[in-house]
Amino acid sequence: MARTAIQLYTLRDVDSPLEDLLEMVAASGFEAVELAGRETDHEPDAVKSMLSRNGLDLAGAHVGLDDLEADPTGLAERYQRMGCTDLICPGVGEEYFQSMEGVAGVATRLQAVADELDDTDCTLHYHTHDQEFQPIEDGVAFEAFLAATEIPIELDVGHALRAGEDPAEWLRRLDGRAEFVHFADVDVASDESVPLGEGDVDLEACADAAAGIGADWYVYEYEGADPLDSLDDSAQYLLNLK
Repeated sequence: MARTAIQLYTLRDVDSPLEDLLEMVAASGFEAVELAGRETDHEPDAVKSMLSRNGLDLAGAHVGLDDLEADPTGLAERYQRMGCTDLICPGVGEEYFQSMEGVAGVATRLQAVADELDDTDCTLHYHTHDQEFQPIEDGVAFEAFLAATEIPIELDVGHALRAGEDPAEWLRRLDGRAEFVHFADVDVASDESVPLGEGDVDLEACADAAAGIGADWYVYEYEGADPLDSLDDSAQYLLNLK
């Protein structure tokens, strides 16, 4: 059965030390976290200890493409010390998805990182936004991206809906290639991120699709204001979906 996690980017504006954030996350009911950069202020063993003290597992870590390219094996070693073996590129600029040339270029860069990680215990994943679904000369940019790489995908269901796509259908199309699913809700009319269950994403359909393809992680992400106000409710909502 899938497990629940929170992408810590959700709490990016909360002015508290990392361990305090982890205590809040654990108290809300999430089973794990997906790191978003604040861990870089601490030694890997310290991060591992903080997680352990709070009874949390480590689902994965978002790491920018420039950092991944600069030292993939060094990053892998650092994150493995924390107990993390899944490194996730959190996305790249929309300019890479405006032409076949752009898609080919970023696909080559990401695949090169993935190939270097083959010599480690870490796997590279790619997190989607809405720009991947732009129409290009040969169809949809994301289709070209999938064909050009073998990288597993972390589909963000909210961003997929913002792009006018059916996120549940895309999850089914990613069968065998999506261990992580970002459960994010959006209000389409205002184009705003909202807590789970308050927007237009058919989250139950997405959960059914995620279960059907055997996704391992349901990861909550929220980009709106006052994330702590909805933390407990969103954790319970996600637990009820799995």
